[in-house]
Amino acid sequence: MNDNTLEILAAAITAIDEPVIIISARGQVRFVNAAARRLLGFVDIELPSDINELLPVVDENQREAIRISPRKLSDAEFLQRINEQAVILRHNGSEFPFEMRVTPLQVADGEAFMLCVHDLYHTRSLADTLHFHRSHDQLTGLCNRAEFERQVQEALNQAMQTHQSHLLVYIDIDQFKLINDSCGHVAGDELLRQLAELLRAGLTGEHDVLARLGGDEFGILLWQQTLTDAEPWLKQLITDVHDFEFSWADRAFPISISAGVSELKDDEISWAQALGQADAACYQAKENGGNRYVVFSGSDEQLAQRQTEMQWVSRIVQALQQDRFQLWAQRIQPIHHAVEQEHMEILVRMLDTDGSTIPPGLFLPAAERFNLVLMLDKWVISRTFDWLNRRQQQQLSPPHCSINLSGTSINQPQFHEFVANELKRSGINPRNICFEVTETAAIENLQKARLFIQQMQQLGCTFALDDFGSGMSSFAYLRTLPVNYLKIDGVFIKELPDNPIDLAMVKAINEVGKVMGMKTVAEFVENDRILTCLKSIGVDYAQGYGIEKPKPLQ
Repeated sequence: MNDNTLEILAAAITAIDEPVIIISARGQVRFVNAAARRLLGFVDIELPSDINELLPVVDENQREAIRISPRKLSDAEFLQRINEQAVILRHNGSEFPFEMRVTPLQVADGEAFMLCVHDLYHTRSLADTLHFHRSHDQLTGLCNRAEFERQVQEALNQAMQTHQSHLLVYIDIDQFKLINDSCGHVAGDELLRQLAELLRAGLTGEHDVLARLGGDEFGILLWQQTLTDAEPWLKQLITDVHDFEFSWADRAFPISISAGVSELKDDEISWAQALGQADAACYQAKENGGNRYVVFSGSDEQLAQRQTEMQWVSRIVQALQQDRFQLWAQRIQPIHHAVEQEHMEILVRMLDTDGSTIPPGLFLPAAERFNLVLMLDKWVISRTFDWLNRRQQQQLSPPHCSINLSGTSINQPQFHEFVANELKRSGINPRNICFEVTETAAIENLQKARLFIQQMQQLGCTFALDDFGSGMSSFAYLRTLPVNYLKIDGVFIKELPDNPIDLAMVKAINEVGKVMGMKTVAEFVENDRILTCLKSIGVDYAQGYGIEKPKPLQ
């Protein structure tokens, strides 16, 4: 290629919008098109003759200059390194990431090189933005749960390698529900933003990580700190939040937090276990009155119980996904008349991965505490309705089935709609369904409980108040709760023949129930003596091991 050919090539690429530079074999600048001038900031400025002055390349992290030479431009590894790790400095001092493509040319006086420089600033910015949104909470700008879990796992890996400890702090706002309910979600969101800034300002370590884990829960990873080092900081953080006052619509709200702390040492635990330990300690701090922190200790019985319950969460979710729950039933027998329609209470058991049966006392407390009980209630309802539908298709007489509901379910506005849809889908007679809720759950939100009972009765279902008599003001609530059955708390039944106080209590409950048009059911009927006593009192139904033990629903 002669000089005339180079001029023709230069003329051809002058109009190209992609920045192009041609240099000689010695690194002298032979040609720069208008797009390259604009990119590098040399529009109205005389061009330098040396490529390293025209195109200063700097390592993005080390900030060291990287010299370009024609020899290096022939090295694919060198090009890859600068494309991935370097930036170009403009004449005005700003910089941009780039991708450079090099094409060798043959000219009259030897070899030349054509450099095509592509600005990656907008591409990199878009990628960074997408990565930020994947790893950060949109409301507060903090790391999200997924990114925090990754950081915790990295800290655990580092602790195993270097034997240095870190601290994991799990934080929950004590008054968040009050503000959310009284002022609305907009106020709740603003509180989260303000608290995020307060917590961010409290961080002291260069590598400390603050994240929003969801709802009103935050996580802090204190890098390379021991509990002794961090305790003064923890106390100050609790004080700073307590001194902070949140204002909304001319109202001021005092704020406090509960915090749980877990030490990340060189133990072989997963990030999930570490997070579970800190969460268990946070829950204990909240149970102890809030505005404090608790350090997780495996020897603490309450914390150990909480940790055990949390371990059940994943097992329950997995069992639901794998359909490893099973319906059981226990007969409810009329005391004074022959059986016209079979009555039974529907129970639930969990099957372990090896097929063994797990009793409800092991998994139900965790399901209730961690808001999984709604999913479980829905599973039981759907499966029971399907079972009744199959009996109906086989022209077998349908039993009257009592199904237990949690307080969480009856307080859920959409739950009534779910039951109505399931009744319609299954095609069963609603009169064969009785829903049971404990007295304690019902009186927690009396208005919602009453509304739900009325909605069920309008569908044709009946309703029972379970464990009746356990509350201090049980009789007072009966005027508000129009139930069909009273199930007398088993604590009054176990020693009924030998305890005059229990006998008086059961008589009172039975009499009040009769006056209000309700049927009475006695639980924990374990022998004929109790059954005879109940018959003399006039209780309508009996249930317990003396009648029938629970068994899988056939």
